[in-house]
Amino acid sequence: LTSLGTNLDATNDFSGTIAEGNLFLVNGSNNNIYIKSDGTTVVDSTTNTGHLYNSPKARKINYYKDRLYLADYTVGTTEYKNSLMMSSEPLGIVALVDGDHNQPITELKVTDIKYIHSSDSLDVYRGGTKIGTITVTAKDFDANTLTINSFATDLKSSDELWVAGTYEGNRIFRWADNPDSGVDVKEYDTFKLTGSQDDGRIKMLVNVGDIMLIGSNDNIAVWNNYNLQYYNMGIGCVSDNGYVKAFGALFFIHYTGIYVTTGVSAPQLLSTKVERYFTGASKTVLESAALGRKGQSIFCALSSTTLYNPDGSIEKILNDVVLEYNLNTECWYVHTGIKATQFVTYPTTTNAEALEFASTEDGCSIYEFLTGQLDVISDSESREIPFRVDTQEITLSKNFEQLSYLLEIIVEVKRG
Repeated sequence: LTSLGTNLDATNDFSGTIAEGNLFLVNGSNNNIYIKSDGTTVVDSTTNTGHLYNSPKARKINYYKDRLYLADYTVGTTEYKNSLMMSSEPLGIVALVDGDHNQPITELKVTDIKYIHSSDSLDVYRGGTKIGTITVTAKDFDANTLTINSFATDLKSSDELWVAGTYEGNRIFRWADNPDSGVDVKEYDTFKLTGSQDDGRIKMLVNVGDIMLIGSNDNIAVWNNYNLQYYNMGIGCVSDNGYVKAFGALFFIHYTGIYVTTGVSAPQLLSTKVERYFTGASKTVLESAALGRKGQSIFCALSSTTLYNPDGSIEKILNDVVLEYNLNTECWYVHTGIKATQFVTYPTTTNAEALEFASTEDGCSIYEFLTGQLDVISDSESREIPFRVDTQEITLSKNFEQLSYLLEIIVEVKRG
């Protein structure tokens, strides 16, 4: 096991993505971090040689077309909850020398200053040969000029400035200086998800096919690396864990139910047959819902919901409900008694599509879904798999004088 650090804020869940062999994690409170491919080395955004140096604290992170994207980020004490910031592509060269410079050099004009930091060490290469290493102490945005420690070698126009150690090593992501407004795409690599009624924070950041989908409570848009296209349907994703990809489509939860989209066409409502389970759930329940996938089925976990009779009276209250939608049969099934707060499909050595879920039972246990197995090394404890069947009253005779009612039914089901 790898420790992510101490004094971590448990207020928000971590959002994660995998890029360049590293696992990147953010939670909006602590410094952004990543775990290297060795599985043990943890690097945070204060390390000036790391992938996340100079990146603002954010609640969402995603990797799309060779860039990292941060959403709902904070600069200073200001939260830009409906804004996104993107990194550079993995860089080696960050700029070229602009014009000839005779030694000793303390000021260096360059072609691009956006991804150069005022604490950088930069290797200088000319025609594949390393000239030396410069140390940056300050930079002037307006003049594209670096202040450096005195460099005792002449530099020529178009000499290459490389992030130290990347000429023969791994390239790294770079971040522009933290934006003040999150508006200027050219200078700050940022843009906004606008059009929400409440300017709500971004809760969904996920790739589907060739595009990235961005969603808040009542807004959803598509980013193709150049343009932002809005659907303007008044719907979005209302839960941080309320979306999942399956077979080239994205399923996500709104206050009105489960929707599906391929990113190319507008989202379509999928859950009409079980609408009463969503209309009977509170706003708080829906905003903490979780979606997952196993095999040909999509699962949606709700902590509670109330079913009503046609006259508005309460029929029953259900707790710890998981709704299952089978993509092949297009049928819905209802499970109860499952305290799921997050899902993730995790391939194991014996099961390519094991669905793990975090549970509020026993603190924060991790179970493998639909096996009843507590997924903890050294613990072989199992749980039953609850399944609920509701029917109308069943009589065994058509004749009124001979009506009889069942007292008990035994039902064999696939998932239970």
